[in-house]
Amino acid sequence: MPTKKLSEVHYLLPDRGKVVGTDRIIINQNSTTDDATLKVSTLLAEADSRAQAKADEALAKAKAADPVYQKVALGHYMNYVYSRGQTDDTLTVLSSKIWIYQHTDRNQFMRFKQWGATNDTEQTYYSQVMLPNAWTGGNGLLRYDIYSRLDAFELREQNSTATEVVMVTPIFTTGGTRTCSLSAATSAKAGVMTAADKTLLSGLGKYLNPDPDNLTTLDALNAALDAMGPDTAQGTHLIKCWGIPLSVTLVVLNVSDKVLMQTITGSLTTTAEATALATINAPGHYTTLVRYYQGGKWGKWGRN
Repeated sequence: MPTKKLSEVHYLLPDRGKVVGTDRIIINQNSTTDDATLKVSTLLAEADSRAQAKADEALAKAKAADPVYQKVALGHYMNYVYSRGQTDDTLTVLSSKIWIYQHTDRNQFMRFKQWGATNDTEQTYYSQVMLPNAWTGGNGLLRYDIYSRLDAFELREQNSTATEVVMVTPIFTTGGTRTCSLSAATSAKAGVMTAADKTLLSGLGKYLNPDPDNLTTLDALNAALDAMGPDTAQGTHLIKCWGIPLSVTLVVLNVSDKVLMQTITGSLTTTAEATALATINAPGHYTTLVRYYQGGKWGKWGRN
């Protein structure tokens, strides 16, 4: 069957001619029907319609294929992403809302909206991953209850004995307390002072720090005796001089006239005028001396 180009057709065609392409028609020249003819324009219109349909179909396919998947980290508006399998080489996109959410049990989660969801913090279309707490096997967040125990930390002494000090400290992870004992010091190691050590050390105080009442001169002793007067408490007063204890008694004989009596007992001697003590440890002179306070001054010492 012969074919002719459309550009070459310039006469009436039999009715059995047909279009087979955009620029060619097949003409059956053996047709004997003289009155069923087609104009070239009719065939051309049919050819144009079919060609337009194919062109529209091709354009639609081209438009659908315009976007290409993103192959690198930096993409553009004509890129798209899709799941590429369960490998470490998959591409990801994080362009949505990301926030920290705290559950009622105080555990915290990192949440992020899924692809295409509204970019807000509503609890719809989201994924989440729990942020782990710290423990003995790994790093993590500090739990609120452990923080509270740290904030209220208190190290205290409790139930100590005569030979050890017991310290109490909180257990941060589980609550409660634990104890720690500080043992006594020995000649081989450091430690705490025991009750016995304290008693012994206190006994050394009088040798390390002399008693201010332990007078070291006769002048100081006589001055202390003379200082007693109406304002001094009645009764027995113990005075030491060179470590020798002396018993001094003060008695008020007349309150209105302020008459007092002072006595002192020991191995004593007085000065020649008997106005002061001369010795307080004189062998063979054990005695009790007495004197009186009248008119605002002390009189002479005499033997009782």
